[in-house]
Amino acid sequence: MRDVKNPPVLVPTAVRINEEKVEKGTLNVEIKRLNLKKDDLNQPQRWIKKLFRKVENSFITKMEAIALTGPIVRPKTSDIDCEDFTVTVVAVDVSPVFVKEGL
Repeated sequence: MRDVKNPPVLVPTAVRINEEKVEKGTLNVEIKRLNLKKDDLNQPQRWIKKLFRKVENSFITKMEAIALTGPIVRPKTSDIDCEDFTVTVVAVDVSPVFVKEGL
């Protein structure tokens, strides 16, 4: 059992990055959102396909390597009893990374 009175301490350490070897570039990032009512949140089968179809349509010409976040659900207002929510997915085309790494 853990000693709650004296929890372990995590100390962040600095890491040096060799900026000479880092090649800077731009990745294609798409953010897609859906507005939902509170009742719809409990039925993801009704909205998840629509949300991911939006992502697919954004990358229709290049579907080699796409990295996605899971659905991020946030209330539209800061009210506790909020009835409207926004579901967001962030998608990144990571194909250039795969090409550079030889994957």
